[in-house]
Amino acid sequence: MPPTFPQIGEAGNFDAMAFSSGSRPVLLFFVDPLRKDSENAMMLDLAEELFKEYGARVDFRWLVWSRSARICQEQGVLEAPAIIIFSKGRELARFHCSDSERGIRYNLGTALDPNSLEGSSLHGLQCLREVVPLI
Repeated sequence: MPPTFPQIGEAGNFDAMAFSSGSRPVLLFFVDPLRKDSENAMMLDLAEELFKEYGARVDFRWLVWSRSARICQEQGVLEAPAIIIFSKGRELARFHCSDSERGIRYNLGTALDPNSLEGSSLHGLQCLREVVPLI
């Protein structure tokens, strides 16, 4: 089942940076409806959960990976599912697995309020240990 938030088609003039240069952050969700594995389903569930929580403050859009080759190539998305977060005309972060939920939430919080404690470098360093697995 596709996401409930708006879809982006293969528009000839789509420009993610221009699209994301507004006052609200943008979350682009790349979906592959042909993948039936658990990771795809978990990312879809996560995207829906994030939309319910942040939808009033973040522009959520999705596109079908296999039908949007040009956009995927421009954004460097080689596989789906994937999430890219943009804010103020630049890419903040990208994620390819549902285990990245904490990182996604951290980046959305930073994009929404860059002056918050959540966006501070000290808090970021503390969260980084939890977000990025250390080998």
